[in-house]
Amino acid sequence: MRSEASGTLTVSISSAPDGVPLSGTSTQRTLNFGEVSYAMASAAHNVNVVRRASGFAVATRFGLAIQDPSAHVANATVLAALAVPEVHFSFRLDGVALSTTPQIVQGSAKVGIISQHLLEIEVPNSVTEKNSRLQNAILVQVIAN
Repeated sequence: MRSEASGTLTVSISSAPDGVPLSGTSTQRTLNFGEVSYAMASAAHNVNVVRRASGFAVATRFGLAIQDPSAHVANATVLAALAVPEVHFSFRLDGVALSTTPQIVQGSAKVGIISQHLLEIEVPNSVTEKNSRLQNAILVQVIAN
């Protein structure tokens, strides 16, 4: 067996026109939903809050661009995972439930195009003010098709 690399894929995450503005560096971007509760919508612009009997969900959009400077790759598979296990909250990216095991969220993403994605975070009624602070990371991996 032998390994061969024909190009290097890079991933960048950007703000979507109808999403929360991202902050941070080019290698680590941050989405700040602001303070959100069942009774109060987020003060952050472009955060959707959906109330349910079991709690509520917050959602926003963001952009993801895959680039291949060598121009050898046209399509790639996008996988995502949580950096650490999440006890209280549930994460979905484009409807795909996230865990610490990478999940395919886009089977054939076009390289060179910014694709729009929806991040949803489910907050159950069992979360109290004491355990409500959420800090986790979503790891994005791309594999050339």
